[in-house]
Amino acid sequence: MKQDYGKIIFWLVTAVEAALLQHALFGSYGCIGVILAGMTALLFWGLVLTLPRGVIAVLLVLQALIFWLLLVWHSHFEDPLSLQLMSTSYQEGLQFAAASWPALLTFPVAVMLAATGVQLIYILKFWRPLADKFILRLVCGIPLLFIILTAAKSFYKEGFVYTDFKFITRTAGYPSGWFYELLTDFQSSRLFDEIIKNANRPTPPLPPELKQIRLPEHLFVIQVESLDYAGFAKPGVMPFLQRLAAESYVYEIRPKRRHQSANSDFMMLSKATNFEQYYFAIYTLLPPEDYEKFVPLPRKVREMGYQSAFYHGFSKRFYQREKGIPAMGFDRSWFWENLPIKAAEGAWGFDDGDLFDFVLEEDSSRPEEKQLHMIVTVSSHENYDAGARQKQPHRQPKNRKELYENALNYVDASLQRLIENAPQSSLFFIYSDHQSGENTDTRTLLFIYDKQHPRAFHGITDFADVPLLLHGLVENQSTSQGKTSQRSGSF
Repeated sequence: MKQDYGKIIFWLVTAVEAALLQHALFGSYGCIGVILAGMTALLFWGLVLTLPRGVIAVLLVLQALIFWLLLVWHSHFEDPLSLQLMSTSYQEGLQFAAASWPALLTFPVAVMLAATGVQLIYILKFWRPLADKFILRLVCGIPLLFIILTAAKSFYKEGFVYTDFKFITRTAGYPSGWFYELLTDFQSSRLFDEIIKNANRPTPPLPPELKQIRLPEHLFVIQVESLDYAGFAKPGVMPFLQRLAAESYVYEIRPKRRHQSANSDFMMLSKATNFEQYYFAIYTLLPPEDYEKFVPLPRKVREMGYQSAFYHGFSKRFYQREKGIPAMGFDRSWFWENLPIKAAEGAWGFDDGDLFDFVLEEDSSRPEEKQLHMIVTVSSHENYDAGARQKQPHRQPKNRKELYENALNYVDASLQRLIENAPQSSLFFIYSDHQSGENTDTRTLLFIYDKQHPRAFHGITDFADVPLLLHGLVENQSTSQGKTSQRSGSF
């Protein structure tokens, strides 16, 4: 019996690790999920221990990688990570890891890796095969098979519902959530239909303060990475935008959730806001032909005589924009792979200032055309490598928040150069992709500056309303032009 003590301890530790992970991620949802996650891990590892030592070691490493992924994911996002999202977005995850690897090495990750290292040493150095495998397989296999068959009876071929997946994962544990996902039918066509229906819904009337805006010759729509309202409002962080607020439309944005991230550009361009469960993968999942079933922003402004261009300082493979952006109808699209910028690159590609300089060059090269410029910035992306190079407002930043504020200061200076050098007939629609997580205040910012007709306004609205405001401005102008054309034709 003494020779089996190590095996028993190893077995119990693997189960406790799974329970502790569930508790760390979703302990506020109750203890049932923690208990079920631990019990499922206990049954699973009971079967694994009957396998050859090499297989045990491989599965231990695989478990560590999964735990690592979940710890990093939940350091940024609240919602559970689905298998579907893993399978469609692994390239984005690898690119994030390459560009922001310090974010992967948190204290919980370090503890988990240390525990795995000790377990691996035990397996590789001291493990001896079990003498009686049959009993353990019977004791663990029958309950585990019962759990799987019960889940299959309940969910097999049922349509996958992300709301149900979230509830099951949070309250009954990640193993139960993934069982549910594997046994249900992910109906992508239904998701696509919902997105298209949402994109085609009527745009509500513009709020009174924006009805007087007329689209100029040059429209700049700028998605700033992780722009907190608290960062904008803090003295010394974004001095240019703060000064410009006296003649701009400034909105505090209430986010739908913490770290409303990525594909905000899809929302802005399509006007669809109902796909948050797959916002990472939507460019990957949505077939190009489905983009013809709604009218994205570039095609709307084309009908008004505008040329359009999309600019992103990072890779076209990030969030799989290489397929979706051309399908939106842009006349030109520029990414890290084809941007003719000679400046040095940061961790996330070309810095905002260099990207904005290129946008100005593109704008001035077509002086006779009305132009839409859609720009996605990267310099305020964690781990704020632009903030480490910037020396304002913190000469020697001591923590992540100060690095973030330095990065915002760099973005502010870059925006100043863009706005001051843009033509007088320009409108700037500047919004935040998501909040940073560096401030407890989760509001983000929408900043609208009409260079030709400046006006001060301060308001509050919801994150989901921001695309409606942009499309409302365009559609309001289109309607006004149509009425003008009809009046002109009557003479």
